Amino acid sequence: MPTYQQANQRIKKSSPMPTHHQRREQLLVKCGRMLRTYSTPTTTTTSTDNNTMFCSKLAMFFTNRVNSIKVTTAWALAGRVYDPLASDLHHQGPQLCAFASVTEDEVTKLIGSMPAKSSPLDFVPTSLLKACRYMFVHVITRLANLSFEHATFPAKFKTASVTPLLKDHRQRIPRFVIRRYLEK
Repeated sequence: MPTYQQANQRIKKSSPMPTHHQRREQLLVKCGRMLRTYSTPTTTTTSTDNNTMFCSKLAMFFTNRVNSIKVTTAWALAGRVYDPLASDLHHQGPQLCAFASVTEDEVTKLIGSMPAKSSPLDFVPTSLLKACRYMFVHVITRLANLSFEHATFPAKFKTASVTPLLKDHRQRIPRFVIRRYLEK
């Protein structure tokens, strides 16, 4: 049995390079053989009828292939319930149905570890809150425990101020973006 390279060399030596039209005809013949639809016309029919018949058989072939893929996939998935969270790890441990009370020591540590940044929405500047944390710790602890106990959070504390940061100081924000931002 000759190797692939030997067979390829024999073909190159024996036949000249086919033209574009010859390659096209060869491709059509091969497609017809693959689909078992190619036959030489024995009767006198127009080429349009042959082309129409060939196209419809080609379309049927691909339609049947897609349908068989659908059936195979449906059969493989039969009996399985789709769960988009199946890959998530399930919680191991006690249910989270109640929060432990917050202590004043925890609140004091949290206030002390806060960064010195402030928001325009803050009622009290962060620097003042950190400097007087022992004065505010009782109130904040009470608010946190009441919030956990009643499962509510004040709506006033749910607002945020978003400020876009430009990558380059030379960039400008387009006017329509500013207008849209100010409308809200």
